[in-house]
Amino acid sequence: MSSISRRGLLKSAAIFAAAAMPATMKAQGFGRLGFIYVGTYTGNGKGIYIFRQNAGSGDLIPVDVTLNVSNPSFLAVHPNGQYLYCVNENTDGTVSAFSINQVNGLLTFLNSQPSGGAAPAHLSVYRPGGSSTYYVLVANYTGSTIESIPINPDGSLGAPSDLVTHTDSLGPNTGRQDAPHPHMILADPSGRYILVNDLGQDRTYIYTLSANGKFAAGPTPFVQSQPGSGPRHFTFHPNGEWFYSLNELLSTINFYRWDASAGSLLPEQNVSMLPAGFAGTNTAGEIKLDGPGNVLYASNRGFDTIATFGVNPKNGKLSAAQNNWTSVRGETPRFFTPDPDSNFLYVANQNTNNITVFDISVHAKKPVFTGRFIGVGNPVCIVFV
Repeated sequence: MSSISRRGLLKSAAIFAAAAMPATMKAQGFGRLGFIYVGTYTGNGKGIYIFRQNAGSGDLIPVDVTLNVSNPSFLAVHPNGQYLYCVNENTDGTVSAFSINQVNGLLTFLNSQPSGGAAPAHLSVYRPGGSSTYYVLVANYTGSTIESIPINPDGSLGAPSDLVTHTDSLGPNTGRQDAPHPHMILADPSGRYILVNDLGQDRTYIYTLSANGKFAAGPTPFVQSQPGSGPRHFTFHPNGEWFYSLNELLSTINFYRWDASAGSLLPEQNVSMLPAGFAGTNTAGEIKLDGPGNVLYASNRGFDTIATFGVNPKNGKLSAAQNNWTSVRGETPRFFTPDPDSNFLYVANQNTNNITVFDISVHAKKPVFTGRFIGVGNPVCIVFV
C-alpha cells in the first residue's frame, strides 16, 4: 500500500462523511453533521451564534443567531446532545436552557433560573453517582457562590437545589482579589468530585454532590496555589490523573497529580506562560489539551498569543523548553478550543469581534494560522455538538 499523509486521511474521511449528507451540505463542504455554538457578550454580540464546520478548511459556516438572550457568555451541552445551557452574565445572574433541533441546530428557549449570584462565569452539566438526575453546576464570579440546578426530563431547569458561599482568606492582589471569585466548576473524570477554581482566594476547592444536588466538602476541601496567582480555568488529562490549572493574574500554569480515590491534588510543577523578560500587561484566559493529551495550549490576553507546551507522556510535566507563542491575530483571546478531531484550533478574540482559525493537525509544531477570520461580536465561548 502506498503511503498517505495524515491530512490525506482526513480529507478521505471527509469525503466518505459527505457522501451520507444531504446534497446542500455536500455542496458547502461540511465534514460532520454537528453544530458549533458561540456564546457572546451582547454589547457587540447578538446572542448565541450557530455554525457548521467545514472539516477540510476549518471554516465556520453561519447557520443562525439566537436573539434576545442577554450576555450568554459561557455555554454547556447536555451529554445527550439535545439541550444547551448558558449563563446570563448579568448583575442578576441567571442560567437559561434551550432545546437543540437535531436537524437544523436551531435553539428553542425552555426556561431560566437564578444563578444564585452575579456575573456567573462558568457552568457545566453533571450527574452524581446513584442519581438519575442531571444538574447544571454554576460558578458566580460576583457573589462568591456556586449553585446546583436540577435538569427536568424535558431539559428545562428546576428550582435550584443548593447554594454554597465561599468565605475565608483572600489573595494579596487587592484590585482583583477583593472577594472570593469562583471562576470554573467541573466534575473530575471519575465523576466522584466537583472542582472549583476560585480566583479571589488562590484556591481550587474539591466538593462532592449528593444525589439530591447538595454540595459537601471533599476529604481535602481545597488546595492553595501561589499567593496572588488567581486560579481561573483548568483541564484534566485524558488519563484522569493529571490536572492543569491556569492562573489568570500571574500568567502561570500549575500542574498537579489528581488522586481520584482520595479526592486530592498533589502539586508537581509551576510554569510561566510568558517569554523570559516579558514586561507588558497580561492576564491568562483559557487552557486546553489536544485530544490525545500530547500538547497543552494556553491563551495570553495582552500579549495576545497562544502558548504551546509539550506534555511529557511519562510524568505529565510541561516542557517549557518547547514553549512557543503564536499570535492570535486579534485582541483578548478570552477562550479557545480545539475541534473534536484536534485538527483546528478556534480562538475567540473578545475585543476584535472575531474567531481566528489555526491548523493544529501536526502536533509537533505550534498552531499555524489558516488565514480565516469569522466575524462574531464579543465572542466568549465555543462548543461543538
